Amino acid sequence: MGRRGVFAVTADLHLKPSHPERLEQLDYILNELREKGPRRLVIAGDLFDKGYHGYIETDKLLSKYPEIEIFIIPGNHDNKLEEGFFSTENTRVYSSPELLQLGKINCLFLPYVSGRIMGEIIEKFSERLTAYTWVLISHGDYGRLHYSSDAEENAYFPLFRVDVERYAPGKVLLGHIHNPGKIVSDANVIYPGSPFPLDRNEIGIRKYGILNEDLSFTEREINKGPVYWSESIIILPVEAERDFIKEKITELKKKIKKKSGSDIERIKLTLSCFGVTRIGREKVVHLIKSNLKEVSDLNIITDALSFSQGGSRDNIALHAAEIISRLNLPEDITVPSRETVMITAFEMIYGAH
Repeated sequence: MGRRGVFAVTADLHLKPSHPERLEQLDYILNELREKGPRRLVIAGDLFDKGYHGYIETDKLLSKYPEIEIFIIPGNHDNKLEEGFFSTENTRVYSSPELLQLGKINCLFLPYVSGRIMGEIIEKFSERLTAYTWVLISHGDYGRLHYSSDAEENAYFPLFRVDVERYAPGKVLLGHIHNPGKIVSDANVIYPGSPFPLDRNEIGIRKYGILNEDLSFTEREINKGPVYWSESIIILPVEAERDFIKEKITELKKKIKKKSGSDIERIKLTLSCFGVTRIGREKVVHLIKSNLKEVSDLNIITDALSFSQGGSRDNIALHAAEIISRLNLPEDITVPSRETVMITAFEMIYGAH
């Protein structure tokens, strides 16, 4: 088997009539699949938001692409979804677990089930699963029980490491987490992510995935819709503070353009400023806006930015910043980030604000 795409996969569109842009994003994906292939699309849960409003419009959209097979599993938001919601022959809804073959790949479709764990259901298919040759497609959490404050949720249908080791899928594709990416400790567990950001916390360029014949996973960027971005800059109490900030903004623009290509106008940026300013927060905000006009949607946060009136504390802060910048901090969630260390140091020097 090679790197020819067998099917595309996405999840968590949360379609609803009040957000037609989400349906437009699905249209974008289907149109691209018609042009580039593959001619199969798997939707790993939460196609609809709560209430199932908008399925008639979705049905009309799917009917535009009869050449593309569409496979849908219900998620925690649309767990009552059934095949009867759709009239198109190219669309199937798997409201109960099913093992089927897509191309030459055996795929186990597990719809979301409240209060259960995936391993219990995989066990029922275990005799038909050959290690490292099959693919699990479902909607839930990996590696932990996630308890929700929502009364109708007890747990988000978790999959545990022990289940992955026991049943040995060649790849695991899960809906539920909206930001795309691989699980750091397990390269075989992947969240394709939501193709349209639902809020500013869903940062980065949106993507959908392609599973290839050799079970490798590739991604295609979606060149449509907003891109929420989050960056931060540190401001130091230097004498030429305005020039210092302008230089930081120039570096930031280069970074964003490198990551976003020519689509910087799609960026909706949240910029967190921390450190110490002599010119004041209001002037910092004005300076950033005037030097970052390419970004039309800019949210500047200055909560962690202290104000200095000069004096010896500034010298201490500059010396502390130099020491902290040289620290060799490991990239580990148990170790504070360089920014956190610096914010804490400035609070100790200037006092919490």
